Amino acid sequence: MFVRAALRVATVFGVSVAIIIYTPLTDWFAYPLFIPADVRHGDAIVVLSAWASAEGELNESGLRRALAAARLYRAGVAPLVVVTGSRPASADEGDALEASVSLLEELGVPETRIAVEDRSSNTRDSAVHVSTLARSRGWSQLVLVTDATHMRRTRLAFGREGMQVTSLPVMVWQIGGDQPSIRLAKVGALVHEWGGLVYYRARGWI
Repeated sequence: MFVRAALRVATVFGVSVAIIIYTPLTDWFAYPLFIPADVRHGDAIVVLSAWASAEGELNESGLRRALAAARLYRAGVAPLVVVTGSRPASADEGDALEASVSLLEELGVPETRIAVEDRSSNTRDSAVHVSTLARSRGWSQLVLVTDATHMRRTRLAFGREGMQVTSLPVMVWQIGGDQPSIRLAKVGALVHEWGGLVYYRARGWI
């Protein structure tokens, strides 16, 4: 009985993985999340922080976000970069905010042109706190930088707070990559984002 049940589970698992990596199923769920880049001049470039190791090394997402923000700054898109997120919650996690700031400085953004908002543990918090900062400083236009899969929820959350936004998505491969390994890798991001959209809509945050 146990062996038969285990075989059924293994079969279902194998078929599910095959469907994910060899069919466009993940692509169908990814494409509705995509918002093309529509960068225009603004008052501040807002970078949603990603993750850093205990040694302070940013993951790929964090690296790409910081690089994109630095390029926008050097191109004169906005005079300030705001990095939003939270400080580490455990010893196993590095400070992604400080790691992002350090990388931005290495990429040519002056320390005086970087602001840190460190009270946000999620996208909605970032929208609320950065929007409050924007209103206090008289900003009317923000340029958002985050992952392509995350951008729709981010724009909706900032829009809910009354902000005018344009955006530059990074990690676009998570939307359009059709190789088997990429399709498998983006399952987690898709589940997280679609679940986030449903939850945020239910809470009235978007």
